[in-house]
Amino acid sequence: MNDNDKSPTVEDLANLAAQLAEVPLGSQRLIFKGQSLTEFSQPLLSLGIKKGSKVLLIGKKFDPFEEENMKAVLATEKKADDVEKRLTEHLEELSGIEKGFLQPDLVPKALEKLTRKIQGVSEDFMKTLESLDGLIIDPSLQQAKAKKKSLVQRIQVLLDKTDDSTSKIETLKEKY
Repeated sequence: MNDNDKSPTVEDLANLAAQLAEVPLGSQRLIFKGQSLTEFSQPLLSLGIKKGSKVLLIGKKFDPFEEENMKAVLATEKKADDVEKRLTEHLEELSGIEKGFLQPDLVPKALEKLTRKIQGVSEDFMKTLESLDGLIIDPSLQQAKAKKKSLVQRIQVLLDKTDDSTSKIETLKEKY
């Protein structure tokens, strides 16, 4: 309801419809008795709309997954998933070396290769964080903001794993 007028207006109805049906103002059409309600300042009573009247709402519900920033976050998440798969493969390789599944004379060369692979993974994670940092997400898009935040936290945990594995490799290098 507007502060100037105690009688509800088309704008008040549109805002209520946006809130209840999650259809943004720009994506909705309100229709009453075959007429489109386009004049937002018009009081509902002057149009014959009163309690119990039926008003048709036509519009598209807001889908945060179709919003550009959310698409960018989801694309970045896909990249992070791919990098995480590579990290998992490298960690399995490291585990095999730690368990002695490789001939001792081959270990130093394998550790050097593994060091480079893990450094590459770490760099890819850093690039992913940079791309997330470059995304400016409107505060009203809570789902996109939350998704971005959880992805950043996940990548930070994975970066910690790369650091831990680098430390393990250095320890193994000293053994061989």
